[in-house]
Amino acid sequence: MANDDLLQPARRHFALSGLALGAVALLPAGAAAQAPAAPAQASGPIVLHGVSPRLTVHALDTFHGAAATGLRIDFSRLEGASYKLIRTVTANANGRSDEPLLIGESYQAGDYEQDAPLAPRMVDQ
Repeated sequence: MANDDLLQPARRHFALSGLALGAVALLPAGAAAQAPAAPAQASGPIVLHGVSPRLTVHALDTFHGAAATGLRIDFSRLEGASYKLIRTVTANANGRSDEPLLIGESYQAGDYEQDAPLAPRMVDQ
């Protein structure tokens, strides 16, 4: 009888641990199934305190695995039935534009097009 009294708390602890472990294993799957999917990005521009919203570009050359240094980017906005060129930028050594494509009041909702005309690239031999 004394031996059963000593084992009783251990058995109870083992049973409760097993239930808790099972609940933890099932919880993430159940929570993910019930929770609505969150959007991958915010629906609007990111606004930093004291900084106006801006649109920048970062171009990568996936063939060479590097930044698209020197790439010319034509940025246009749809006006009526055709696109109107807003600005042309050249990617710097990091593949980014030195200045934002849109900033402040020019940052408006609309249909935009970014075009990077293909140019032959010399490969070092």
